[in-house]
Amino acid sequence: MVAKKRKRKRIKLDTETLQVKVVEQEETVQEESVKDLKDPVHFEEVNDDSVFLDPMFSNQPIDRMEQEAARDSAINEEKQEVDNVSFNREEVTEPPQAEEKEVVQEESAQQESAYLMEIEGLKQKVAEYEALTYDLQQKLAMAHADYENFRRRARKEQQEALKYASAPLIEMLLPVLDNFERALEAADVSEDAQGIKQGIEMVYRQFLQVLSQSGLTLIEAEGKPFNPHEHNAVMQVDSDQYESGIVVEELQSGYRYKDRVIRPSMVKVSS
Repeated sequence: MVAKKRKRKRIKLDTETLQVKVVEQEETVQEESVKDLKDPVHFEEVNDDSVFLDPMFSNQPIDRMEQEAARDSAINEEKQEVDNVSFNREEVTEPPQAEEKEVVQEESAQQESAYLMEIEGLKQKVAEYEALTYDLQQKLAMAHADYENFRRRARKEQQEALKYASAPLIEMLLPVLDNFERALEAADVSEDAQGIKQGIEMVYRQFLQVLSQSGLTLIEAEGKPFNPHEHNAVMQVDSDQYESGIVVEELQSGYRYKDRVIRPSMVKVSS
């Protein structure tokens, strides 16, 4: 490309040089013509073989006319050469322009093809990501639905557990209730008070056993140091048997359910 540009520049310079030369020669011819017109014509006797007058231009010698004709011919030849050079320059410059256009078009086509390929690749990636996003959304929806179902089941089970938490205790107390009904029936028929008492004591022990199995225990109070967390002192008395701050007598039994005191013992404390 650089060589072609240099060649076109050199051709342009040659053309301008020839044009300058032609203009200079034309100006020279014009100046000489004007000079000849201003100068008077001198006729000299010459031999028949030296100078002949042109019948159309009798005031100028034939040899001067030939010189002017030769100059005109040279000027025409130089003009023709300039035209040829200009034509050759056009012939030389036109193909490189066509080649440049072809190169530009080829490069544009290659770039367009590369862009199209890149766009297709991006479209394919977008489609893959859209499919992956849809799959993840479906999985997320399913997981959310499963979690909601689990939470509803857990809440329902918790409510049912709280609602029927006393069912095992009631099942264990039913035999005690049956024994109380039998004792009452026996008291109506039998006059044996001692037997009725023994039956009631058996039911009482059975009842305590059921409560103990459920986690209920009796709080020991008499003869123990006073504990405000387990004992409720309602009276303070003088005692020779116990030291000060000792439970002398239990007025009402206290109970503990597992690790929690549900009712403190009502006691008398020595002063």
